[in-house]
Amino acid sequence: MQTFYEDKEKDVRIGINHFNRKPKKGINYLIDTGVLDEYDAEGICKFLREEPGINKQKIGEYLGDLRNPLSMDVLQLFVRTIPMEGKEVDDALRLFQTFFRMPGEAQKIERLVE
Repeated sequence: MQTFYEDKEKDVRIGINHFNRKPKKGINYLIDTGVLDEYDAEGICKFLREEPGINKQKIGEYLGDLRNPLSMDVLQLFVRTIPMEGKEVDDALRLFQTFFRMPGEAQKIERLVE
């Protein structure tokens, strides 16, 4: 399967490894190496949705970062890509959780569900 970032495969793999340990560090690495553009919420969203090997729990951790305005923008775009229209609330939440794992903190979960 070809990916959007195939020409920078080594940097992508290293970035994913960083992300799977510390999400913000992984995103910063990918920006520093030119895989992602700085402040490009759309590009980061696309990367998190499409690139294989990214830990779903770490995606939830990144999207639930209340102090990072960029992650908040990415969250809004990420949620818009999930087809939840016309679904019952419980079905929509189940679908929502297939794309990432919710963090354990109630405040972060509340923000994600909003």
